[in-house]
Amino acid sequence: MTVKDIESRIEQIKACGRDYEAAHAAEDRLYVELLGAIAEGKCRNPKACAKAALATQKMDFPRYCA
Repeated sequence: MTVKDIESRIEQIKACGRDYEAAHAAEDRLYVELLGAIAEGKCRNPKACAKAALATQKMDFPRYCA
């Protein structure tokens, strides 16, 4: 996984538009997949990828948990 991959996934999250449930699910998947890639040594630059992924926290959509 690369920063470019993360940026692509962020664009997909943005594309969810008003479907905040889909955006939240996509954000969660991104975090889980990134953590898995880091744990498996499949992330080229873990620090930069993590920083890029955290940019989703600045997105304005509800994040409800059941």
